[in-house]
Amino acid sequence: MAKLSATLETAQGFSVLAKDTYPAHIHNVEVKTVADTGATMLAIQWKPEGEKAGDFMGTVFDNVMVAGRSKKGEPLRTDRLCDYINALGVEWDCKACGQSTTKKFVMEKGHYFCPNCGKAAMFDFDPDLWSGKRALIQVDIGKDNKGEDRNEVGKVRPLA
Repeated sequence: MAKLSATLETAQGFSVLAKDTYPAHIHNVEVKTVADTGATMLAIQWKPEGEKAGDFMGTVFDNVMVAGRSKKGEPLRTDRLCDYINALGVEWDCKACGQSTTKKFVMEKGHYFCPNCGKAAMFDFDPDLWSGKRALIQVDIGKDNKGEDRNEVGKVRPLA
């Protein structure tokens, strides 16, 4: 086997960002199917930016449900998906009125509606449009399955 070369210039030990709000961009987004339920989700990697993020070289992961049912057979909540689309300003297509828009969903009494036709938000969107998009993310600290601290994404909001 041939020798390989590596550098420690970009090596960084595991670190956790402080709980705070950070400007960030989507480093990667991947469509996944949940093995035991067949539900569809987006696995998103955020790259925090700015002075508060300092030299943090890692990413913060978030999973956003798109469609499907839970193990108990209940419909999965997709409100975070709508919050993401509102924050990122990406295009989506309303199935009720057939219009494409980047307008934010309208929320009334906890439900999301199309801003163009006012009907319940059933829509198509292209997750490939998400890469590189920027937003403010609330970074929280949770625990992984070994009890170690890890960063989690709380709220996602548009940049001011």
